[in-house]
Amino acid sequence: MGRKPSNVYDYFTRLEPLDGKGLVRYECKKCQKQYASNATRLAEHLKQTGCSPTFQSNQRSSSVSASMAATAASLAVSGAAGAFGGASLHVLQGLKKADHHLLTGMLDPEMSLDTDLLLRLAKLSTCAIADAMAQMKIQGHLVDVDLVRGYDSPLAMNICGPALTVKVMPANGPVVKKLPFNYVDTAEMGQVIVISAPAGSSSAVFGGLLATASKARSVAGVVTDGRVRDVQELCSMSFPAFARGTSVHGQRGATTVVDVGCPVVVSGCVVRNADIIRGDINGVIVIPAERANDIAIKAELIEDQDNKI
Repeated sequence: MGRKPSNVYDYFTRLEPLDGKGLVRYECKKCQKQYASNATRLAEHLKQTGCSPTFQSNQRSSSVSASMAATAASLAVSGAAGAFGGASLHVLQGLKKADHHLLTGMLDPEMSLDTDLLLRLAKLSTCAIADAMAQMKIQGHLVDVDLVRGYDSPLAMNICGPALTVKVMPANGPVVKKLPFNYVDTAEMGQVIVISAPAGSSSAVFGGLLATASKARSVAGVVTDGRVRDVQELCSMSFPAFARGTSVHGQRGATTVVDVGCPVVVSGCVVRNADIIRGDINGVIVIPAERANDIAIKAELIEDQDNKI
């Protein structure tokens, strides 16, 4: 028997993606605020905004389970070699066994993510993964997209998670339809925000305010072939940012977000929503979701051979 649908959706109107692209949205019938299709977030909205403070979900849940899932997801995306000590790995495996379905659901409601595979990729360096992909003739290196300078512990700035793709275009050209909501509101725990920026843009497409909002949603980090700013804030909150450079200028009046959850081209590579993004001090690589297991197997062999030398 399948799981009973959450009754939280009775309080929201389903909005289909614009032109059939992007993510399904849900609009509160009382205040018209929009969110992505995440039942937990919708329930929080009803209780915290007063739209339905007495709402009771028909889904079984517990604060313990939510805490376990949040901890597991954080461990899965926060470190690579060195960061995954024996104790951390043991805790992660225990948490995944206890609440595997909840963890995968929180990472991305639209896909079934193999958290064991995600962990394996997180433990591998981008160099081993790149070598494996080169042997398989798969292009994935985001050239010149590197960790922003300024972190106290740059070796600890690792990301590994499914992509949330964002398309940004110039604001001073032909009129284009802007995204009618903030894309950070669609972000799920453990995702990596991947922003396709206009070539040659001198303004930032990501900064302190977006990083604060992303951190609150347990986003793993941001990757862009454009620029970021507010580096002090990004570094002080230990929010990993990989970019082509920095800027003192913000996005207002220079660029605009036009789509989310769509295929984008970043530094010459195609990135689709839910492809796996792995980044460390060496750089960033995009791993096609459907080839991730084969790539992990080959990369593990390569790393094992290197360790024997």
